[in-house]
Amino acid sequence: KTITLPNGHITTDSSTSYTITENGSYAFWATDYAGNITKETIDIQNIDNENPNSPTINSKENVGDNHHSEVTIEDNGDNGVAGVDRIEYMLSGATSQGWTTYTAPLNLTTNGITTVFARVVDKAGNISPTVSKNIMVDNVGPRINITKNITTFTQSNIELTVTATDD
Repeated sequence: KTITLPNGHITTDSSTSYTITENGSYAFWATDYAGNITKETIDIQNIDNENPNSPTINSKENVGDNHHSEVTIEDNGDNGVAGVDRIEYMLSGATSQGWTTYTAPLNLTTNGITTVFARVVDKAGNISPTVSKNIMVDNVGPRINITKNITTFTQSNIELTVTATDD
């Protein structure tokens, strides 16, 4: 008795293993001592070793007050056959947080710059390249400094110097 593998290798063992590295259709033949042949074909379509596409990070600053920023993350599909399992994000800077599954828009409110990192994980466990975006939240109003050129009583006009700074 023999088993013929898809690569043409013939074994006389009653059981053997065969490694599949890519999707496709694979035929195996078994031959008994009487010369009877049985062919079995298996269709493999669940190998996915392609990284998903990187996600897109979008931000919508609340123009007019800039006290917070709403961040959304969109997946851009999966290059392989497994499909997208989840989107993950991580925050660093003014707000910090380790890798977390994205489920809803993020509302960043801490003053300063927060870097949002994002990636996609597919159902086979492949991870997309990580993308990032810096998000600025400004909760602190500008400072203003006014100085005058004369500090004593005068009959002259006084000139003021006004300086505004925003950190």
